[in-house]
Amino acid sequence: MKNISLLLLLTLAAAIPFFSNGKFPVFQEAVPEFSTDKASPLSSLFRLDKFEIINPESLSGFVLNHAQNSQPYQHAETRQVVTLVNEAAELVKTKGESAFGEFKVQGSKWRKGLTYIIVLDPKGNMLVHQDQKLEGKNQLNLKDINGKPFIKGLLAVAQTPGKPDGWYHYQWTAPGSTKPLWKSTYARLVKAPSGKSYVVASGIYTNYMEKAFVVDAVENAVAEIEKRGEAAFPLLKDPAGPYRAKDAYMIAITSEGVEKVNPAFPQYVGKNVLNVKDSQGKPMIREILEMAKNKNGGWVDYMWPKPGEKTSSKKSTYIRKAKLGNDWIAVGCGVYLD
Repeated sequence: MKNISLLLLLTLAAAIPFFSNGKFPVFQEAVPEFSTDKASPLSSLFRLDKFEIINPESLSGFVLNHAQNSQPYQHAETRQVVTLVNEAAELVKTKGESAFGEFKVQGSKWRKGLTYIIVLDPKGNMLVHQDQKLEGKNQLNLKDINGKPFIKGLLAVAQTPGKPDGWYHYQWTAPGSTKPLWKSTYARLVKAPSGKSYVVASGIYTNYMEKAFVVDAVENAVAEIEKRGEAAFPLLKDPAGPYRAKDAYMIAITSEGVEKVNPAFPQYVGKNVLNVKDSQGKPMIREILEMAKNKNGGWVDYMWPKPGEKTSSKKSTYIRKAKLGNDWIAVGCGVYLD
């Protein structure tokens, strides 16, 4: 018994230095150096560490490091880009501006294939980018083909109070390509030893939407509606706004079943859709309203066409309830599962 007690004391003593700096370990699965997922065009990947130390003070926001987020990322490529950006941010934190040169080395883990690091200052000046024509200039007003001001978007998600990191989705031309592709970019705010702050980012070219992205969008939309009321609806529909990405779009349905927002299927807007069913006869709208009213947050699965298509696909939609005047409204956004 004494030997067991002594062993426990020694184990605790060894752990004290590990936790005494206010940090704790978050273990995550090891990811192979090369992905076998053919659904993504990301051809050059890197190895994830088996664990990393996460500062408890950064445990806020909806879409943060995948180990911190209550809705884990489903795809290896997403987790890998988060790890790459976190490692790059740590390098800037310790080495400062001298790290920028390392990010520009072709063939390194920072710039390989379709993967590359971006560094911006808070004013939108591009300090590091794979496209050298963009470097050394202010790119604050740079937009994608849909008119999305994605540099402003990246700066915004990384500089939100209490949430120093996040995702922004836009279309951009991949290295070696001439056609813009959908890109999801993870951005993180970091302070260098010089005292200057920078936004470090990297992204993945892919058409899939993580459930975590959808949860983040819905939570933000709820906040917009509760703050601005129906004046928030145009922003939720805007193709150049932050709530439209890939095949994901926002919906908003009143407690009585009147659709107020649905940019992908505008024929339903202004109509009572309470009795609308999916292709298999499921009363999806009633389930959406029930989820919002009684559970105030959760997933509803049903069959529904992708934007521009007629054939139904499997869809899972995250639903939340937002206050709207003296009533409430169901707010949702979904991911297609096939």
